[in-house]
Amino acid sequence: MTAVQLVQGTNKLNKATIQNGRSGTGMKVEHIRRTYFKGTMMMQYFAVVKSQTEPKGYSTIITFMNVAKAETLPSLDTSTVRVRCSCPDFFFCYSHYNKVNNALAGGVLRNYTRKTKTRPERNPIHTPGVCKHLIRQFISMRNGKLVTGGSVI
Repeated sequence: MTAVQLVQGTNKLNKATIQNGRSGTGMKVEHIRRTYFKGTMMMQYFAVVKSQTEPKGYSTIITFMNVAKAETLPSLDTSTVRVRCSCPDFFFCYSHYNKVNNALAGGVLRNYTRKTKTRPERNPIHTPGVCKHLIRQFISMRNGKLVTGGSVI
């Protein structure tokens, strides 16, 4: 899956997530660190994204697959991507479906099991996607010229 496909999945489930990622006042991307793994041809971006409502930050990982050289800028439109965020929204909405669609970065998260049937399911359409923190990181990376493409984000 590409970053744009993940954002489109998020758009189907909850358009407010994308809007909050784009214009959330107080959200800041800090400490972006890029690592290139030559043997596996992966480009990984680690960051801390500060929340707009709480003083805490969430750890995010965006991994681009099949990046030929360390100098190559991955594309949000065409490069295969895997993502991860430490926020609860990502865990409850997207982690399982990202794992099923091979779009989850890092190790396997613990399985989520619903404990109540009185509340609606968080992701009833079972689509992979991203949280507002990952949207904000995509935008920050595009504006910082660390990636190309992503005009729909």
